[in-house]
Amino acid sequence: MDLVKLGTRGSPLALWQARWCRDALMQAHPGLAVEIVEVESTGDLDLKTPLVQMGEVGIFTKTLERQLELGAIDLAVHSLKDVPAQIMDGTSIVAVSEREDPRDVIFLREAASFAELPEGATVATGSLRRRAQLRAARPDLKMVALRGNLNTRWRKFEEGQFDAMLLAAAGVIRLGWQDRVSEYMPVELLLPAVGQGIVGIQALDGGQAAALAAAIDHTPTHARAQAERSLLATVAGGCIVPLAGFAELGGDRLHLRARLADPEKGPVLEAEVEGPTAEALGIGREVGEQLLAQGGAEIITRAKSVGGN
Repeated sequence: MDLVKLGTRGSPLALWQARWCRDALMQAHPGLAVEIVEVESTGDLDLKTPLVQMGEVGIFTKTLERQLELGAIDLAVHSLKDVPAQIMDGTSIVAVSEREDPRDVIFLREAASFAELPEGATVATGSLRRRAQLRAARPDLKMVALRGNLNTRWRKFEEGQFDAMLLAAAGVIRLGWQDRVSEYMPVELLLPAVGQGIVGIQALDGGQAAALAAAIDHTPTHARAQAERSLLATVAGGCIVPLAGFAELGGDRLHLRARLADPEKGPVLEAEVEGPTAEALGIGREVGEQLLAQGGAEIITRAKSVGGN
């Protein structure tokens, strides 16, 4: 195989991820040609409807999967936090990048810190995972939906449409916007989404492209991703839910923490398990089962119509 076609969304961040994948493949396989193919998803074409109202799991990934199926691309490059637990049959996440900073960041117009946001301040985020956790910490804040790529979101922030804005740190760092950040949110306050900060590469099983991509896999991050995505599969199935899941490695041990909550009411459910890294999938299932046993099934039922992470 002399040429590999990488499928990607066309946003600045998605293209950064595709260029990272291209460069890593060319370094691992001297002489290999790599072409980046931009594909527009439904989520990219409709920038007004909140994602939680669009009613489709994997709205940013299904179009790329279709191109894989048709043979128009050889590899699909994703932000792993956008990839649902159930991906297209006959495909796998064959490689992942090293994880970037997994935290969320906040941009503040006037307040000196998140803690100093005044009562009733408007906070923009497209994620019900963030809303659910922040509700527990600051029930006085007003949460509003946020859509668009990072440039669009920044323009809305500068126009003064809200008092604060939350984004994933990884995208901000990859676009070189660190100097704009007001505060990095501690994971104790805002546990990250499953796969946050990780680039995932999807391929048809057993093909040459999958073998080529496997050479650039970051093994420690892949173990973390396996645990988190096993958690997602156990809790969410095919639903979009306000779930947080974050795995950390220490030697040959893996520690997974998770939270699940309704963004409007009720308690924040929490669970955690530590075990051998080799048992990442089982750890994910165990944490998910703990959340469901605490009442998570009721949250999932409500989230089927309004969920999000």
